[in-house]
Amino acid sequence: MSRPIRTVLLVAVALFVAVASSVGARRITPPHFRTPIPCLVIEDVEAELHADVPLQDVHVDVQMIYTLAKVSLTQTYKSSLDKPIRVSYIFPMDDRATITSFLAEFPNGRKLLGVSKERSEASLEFENAVSSGHTAVLLDQQSSDVFRAEIGNLAAHEEVKITISYLTQVVSENSQTHRFTLPTVLAPRYKPSTSSPVISSTGVPYSLSFDMSIIMPVELLDVSSPTHEISAIFSGYGKATVTTQGDLDGDFVIVVKTNDEANTESTIIVEQDPSQPDHTALYVNLNPAQFLLPASSLDDGLIELYFVVDVSGSMLGDKMRDTIVAMKEAMRQLKDSKRTVFFNVLPFSSDFSSLFPSSQPLNDDSFKQSIDYIQHFEAIGGTELLLPLKHIFGSPTIAPLAQRRIIVLTDGLVGNTEEIFQLVTAHSSRTQVFTVGIGNGVSHALVNGLALHGSGVAEYVVLGEQVSEKMTRQLSRALSSTVVSIRSIRYLGPHGLDVDNVVQSPRQLPPLYSDSDVRFFALIPKTASRLEVTLSDGRKKSFRLEYGRQVSSDIIHKMAARSLVRDLELFLESDEANVARDPVKQEMRQRIIDIATKYNLMSSLTSYVAVDPDASSTTKPIPISVAGLSERGTNVQMRAAAMRMKTHAMPLRGSYGNNLVMDGSVMPMPLTTKEHEEHEMHDHVATSASNANTDLSQAKNDEQQKNGSTANDTATTEPKKDEDTPSQHNFLLALLEFIIELLGHLLG
Repeated sequence: MSRPIRTVLLVAVALFVAVASSVGARRITPPHFRTPIPCLVIEDVEAELHADVPLQDVHVDVQMIYTLAKVSLTQTYKSSLDKPIRVSYIFPMDDRATITSFLAEFPNGRKLLGVSKERSEASLEFENAVSSGHTAVLLDQQSSDVFRAEIGNLAAHEEVKITISYLTQVVSENSQTHRFTLPTVLAPRYKPSTSSPVISSTGVPYSLSFDMSIIMPVELLDVSSPTHEISAIFSGYGKATVTTQGDLDGDFVIVVKTNDEANTESTIIVEQDPSQPDHTALYVNLNPAQFLLPASSLDDGLIELYFVVDVSGSMLGDKMRDTIVAMKEAMRQLKDSKRTVFFNVLPFSSDFSSLFPSSQPLNDDSFKQSIDYIQHFEAIGGTELLLPLKHIFGSPTIAPLAQRRIIVLTDGLVGNTEEIFQLVTAHSSRTQVFTVGIGNGVSHALVNGLALHGSGVAEYVVLGEQVSEKMTRQLSRALSSTVVSIRSIRYLGPHGLDVDNVVQSPRQLPPLYSDSDVRFFALIPKTASRLEVTLSDGRKKSFRLEYGRQVSSDIIHKMAARSLVRDLELFLESDEANVARDPVKQEMRQRIIDIATKYNLMSSLTSYVAVDPDASSTTKPIPISVAGLSERGTNVQMRAAAMRMKTHAMPLRGSYGNNLVMDGSVMPMPLTTKEHEEHEMHDHVATSASNANTDLSQAKNDEQQKNGSTANDTATTEPKKDEDTPSQHNFLLALLEFIIELLGHLLG
């Protein structure tokens, strides 16, 4: 045996022994692998060839009109190899995004535009095309905020430009402050007990150009970014452009502030699809100031407040620092409120603990204890969010009439989201859940989903951003004595009668809280002339639909269709195991596919696929090994890590168009009009609305079978039992497999 091989063998064995020893100590800190730049990564096992397809250029174009945005993200790669290759990459996305286009462009003028098809059908078409020598592209949804793109038969030294366009809603922190976020960091998520530790795969800095146009119906006061340096130019009343160039090493956030403090009006956008003049789509934004009564006495009602705080390994560093600051600020504000509150603090990682055995009244002594307890938070271990939530829901309230509220502070990097959502939903009638997402790379799917299922509100704090204002808003909502909910929405036609064939999404709307608007979509017949909102206390508010100032496009139609698809997906996820046996759920599953393919949208059950009709090669493309993603997050295997596999962020480009009705006034909207036929769509959608009270489950079975990967936390994991867990044995087996394979390569 040669000296270099003997050296490698000794190092490999030493590595295995060291890790095995750490398992014996029941603590595993997986190494971190990084590539020098973002790239598509290829692995040729047979030829022992490994090479990157470097990222050449990234451009993002955003058009923001009031609380809607059209985003196009374009990313250019170029192969340096002398043979055709097959490459893929994963990237994060706004979990509320409606992806409307997937385009691959090549220098010779070829363009492959993705078409939405049933997931297995799209995959089969892609595989058949690649094996036949055709260039093909495929885009899959791994979870609501993680996607995977694949390119087959990328020619030798060929450049490819990938453009993904999507529509999304801009978050309104209050009536004056609107927040746009471009996710760029994809961090591994922790899946309890069933998975081995995972290699970190957060993003690395890369150069990006960013252009954003802003159109608001009111005066703009400021446009800023808490995450990056930007250049903002104000170009008229309510208009501005934003540009930036440079490294993008974290999620990109733009904050728009307007002179809209006194605004109490709600907004309704009426859209007409030219291909179907008898039907209309609505985007409704209800302003809570138009509905909520003046705040009652602070002494009204007994509140039991729980702070559930993420102290897992993924929170290490700046995230933990900001979490401690946020919690101290929350306790000070709670003390200053003079409110009668019982509270407790539950930090969680691989397990959880609590400040008190049960919630205690807030006084000087309990306040001091809480500050000292918070100060000693330490980030280590997994992310078992389910455990403290089960403990809280399983405990009786401090008094029969006490109102229980939970504030969760986390980066959201967990994998068992469905279990968590089901638990929170089951208790949402009596316990509201509010969330604060901490740091870059936050899982918006978890943070938004917890608030959605818990009838609460989500807030976000990026690194270096002030937390005081956000904690003030969340505490104000959590301490509200009376939850004002929306009992019903009626769509009225001539003579005040209800119109038929109405589809609304979401069906179940969240309660009304201060500084938190309520938004929803509806597909309605044009005979509807008014919208009537009835609150839980019996009060009503009516709105006239302005058909004379409607938008002519299909943007709202697409967003309404995607929102409806998401409603159906959530229903199916809630009872995944019974989907195959329940004909109603099977019908809903098919309805998701029908809606998504009709509107050419991405969903959990559909994928974008496009094939070049001309065969580009008869040579078998180089196979790849990609960091696997299950629908719950990343699962980077040891072998892939050793090959320097790297997940990273992705980009976009855009367009909008025509007019926006803002409660009587018309705003210019540069929207691109695309014609779609939707005759059968409303029948499908109406049927789904009528079946909405039935159970739901599955939307991800095919996904799990196809991807087969599981999610983990990047952080240190600390089992509670003396014996090693199956996760630890899996980790050792993966490491041993890697060592054996490495030696096999070296020994020929």
